[in-house]
Amino acid sequence: HISGLAFLLLILPLALNAQDQRTVTTKVADVLALLPASDNTSAQKIYKDLIATGDEGLRMVAAGVRPNGQAEGVPFRFAVSLLTHYGKDGGERRMLEKIYRDALAQAPGAEVKSYFLNNLQLVGSNESIEAITPLIKQDSLAFPAVGALETIGTKEALDALVKAMPSASPKVQAGIVKILGNKDYQPALE
Repeated sequence: HISGLAFLLLILPLALNAQDQRTVTTKVADVLALLPASDNTSAQKIYKDLIATGDEGLRMVAAGVRPNGQAEGVPFRFAVSLLTHYGKDGGERRMLEKIYRDALAQAPGAEVKSYFLNNLQLVGSNESIEAITPLIKQDSLAFPAVGALETIGTKEALDALVKAMPSASPKVQAGIVKILGNKDYQPALE
């Protein structure tokens, strides 16, 4: 029995270490293959598996988003959407916000940038204001950028809208005025 116990003690650490030797890339690919989730229970498990890939895995997911119509980007969009909608924990939301902000800066075109702006509407905070505000000057991104700041809705986000008005197009300016009026944002009266 002692030799059996010694053998077990020798093998157990090896077995535990061998449990998951997959690379982050493989783990992400395995999770993406499960999308779209068939029900809420599956979605929660997939969410946990995605979060478990950490910063590196989540960045891979964000980098995989492609413009609409490109089939290879579909699972990545499913994953980002799932992360955005299931990210309730403050720490996880802040991690997702940073990854989306970085993806926004590196996105390969207006449609993908707009996609990340839409996701920042749900997980964004004051930390994203600086990255979002300059996009108000770009016609193709102005409305999603304004929408993200409106949804963030803090005093700082509304101040950013006020400051962005002079450089925005007349159509965007009208949208900003409407938002500030609906929020009864008194500092914007000037």
